[in-house]
Amino acid sequence: FVMGAGSGPRGSLYYFQRAVPLESLTEFDLPAEARFGTAWSLLKAPSEPLIAEALAGSLAEATPPATGKRPREESGEDERPGLGAGTDTTAVSQAPGVGPHRFVLVSGSSRSMVLETTDSIEEISRSTPLDIEAATLCAGSILSGHLVVQVTPRRICFMRAAEPRAPSPQAPVDFAPQVTHAASTIADSLALSASISDPYVVVRFTDTVRLFATCSESQTDEVSAKLPELPAGGAMVSVCLHRDQVSGTTFLVVVVAASRGTLLVVDLRTMKEVFRTERLSDVPPVLR
Repeated sequence: FVMGAGSGPRGSLYYFQRAVPLESLTEFDLPAEARFGTAWSLLKAPSEPLIAEALAGSLAEATPPATGKRPREESGEDERPGLGAGTDTTAVSQAPGVGPHRFVLVSGSSRSMVLETTDSIEEISRSTPLDIEAATLCAGSILSGHLVVQVTPRRICFMRAAEPRAPSPQAPVDFAPQVTHAASTIADSLALSASISDPYVVVRFTDTVRLFATCSESQTDEVSAKLPELPAGGAMVSVCLHRDQVSGTTFLVVVVAASRGTLLVVDLRTMKEVFRTERLSDVPPVLR
């Protein structure tokens, strides 16, 4: 369970685990002028490689620890809990199918920051291939934790979880070149929101939805053409990806302003529509 509290320089991010006493292990001060407001925790790379091949080119050297780090002081009277990083991650029991987290991506209105959590917290923003000069709409881990994905208003960026300082395993996916409508403006090509569920990334724009599937560390394909036709005549209000833990099926949920609010659910395994209603008030309570 993750909870944010406070604002500005006095804001904190708390991590809770049921039946485990809350303890602040370390904290990291964020620049107050950046007005960071959203954070994502990202998986540590699995021990076994996804593809047994050497990385092309030499890896960038590790940057020295950020000056903003502060270890916990037991005698501090004005201690402010913040982003916690365990000193012995192997001792923490994980839920079935869930690996330990290693990175935190924090986003503000105009920039992003990447933190690596080991025995302490270190900022590695400028050493990674992620777009830190843009706000982050969504971030997550795909390919079973081998790849980190960042969605910004203009593109999708990638980072190897095992080698965060290595060059990007594939070129960023830019949104603007794919806009072909004659009346489109720059604003129309900017993403408004996104959702991630391994291996899919769905991105919402003003009047359309684009779906991408990452096949490997070096390949991401757009599969929007396989989706059923979406309702026309209204703006895209919301998109979300949901993975059913029992069947393993991933569903795409889209809300469109057409027909006084249309909700559409697509099974991405078959790319077929499995639910639709043209009045959100008619949606069963279990789906609200």
